[in-house]
Amino acid sequence: MGWELRYHLVHSAQTKGISEAARQCGVSRPTIYKWMSRFKQKGSSGLFEESRRPKKSPRKIAKAEEEEILQLRRKHKR
Repeated sequence: MGWELRYHLVHSAQTKGISEAARQCGVSRPTIYKWMSRFKQKGSSGLFEESRRPKKSPRKIAKAEEEEILQLRRKHKR
């Protein structure tokens, strides 16, 4: 789904209503609510696809620990 279609979705939902826009475009109402919310928060730039990559990695170790491990590996080659 491209930016233009999302913009059309939001515009249709605002003028014709959520249900009618969902029927016209073949998407669910929650999808329209999601794009309307993003449009309201961020404007047109909110209609671009966002990364699905996690913002944090729960298993990532601290930078200091990582550096200590690397130093030990360099010191003890085996």
